Amino acid sequence: MKIKNKYNIGDYVWIGKDNPTCHKVEGLNVSIHSNYGIRIFYRLEGTPIDIIGFTEDECFLSKDECTQNKTYSAVKGTAIRLSNGFTRLCLIVIMILFYAPYLIIQIIYWIFTGREEPVTQHIMYKITDKLDI
Repeated sequence: MKIKNKYNIGDYVWIGKDNPTCHKVEGLNVSIHSNYGIRIFYRLEGTPIDIIGFTEDECFLSKDECTQNKTYSAVKGTAIRLSNGFTRLCLIVIMILFYAPYLIIQIIYWIFTGREEPVTQHIMYKITDKLDI
C-alpha cells in the first residue's frame, strides 16, 4: 500500500481561516481505519502538544490559499516550495558571506597575538545567535 502525503517534514504550511498562522511541519501521523480510510495528520511546530495534528484539508501552502479558499495545482505548490527553499538558501549564503570575513580576521589576529580579537568575536557571536548554530 502506498500512501501519498501532500506536505513533507520541514515544509511551512498555513492554518486557520480567520487568523492564519504559518507553522513548520515537524511530523506526520498516518491513521488507517476500515471505516474512515487513510487519514494523514500533520504535527506542526508551535501548536499545542495535545492536538493529534492537522489534516491536509486544514493546511495550506500560502496565506492567500488559506484565507481565500484558493486551491493550487501540484505545479503551483511545487513552485511555492522551491521559492521558499530558494529564499532560505539565499539567506544562508548571505549570512555566510557576512560571517566569513570576521572569521578570517579572527584567525589572522589569533595567529599573531594568540588571543581572540574582541570586536569581531562579539559580532560573530551575534551572527551565530541569529543563525542558531
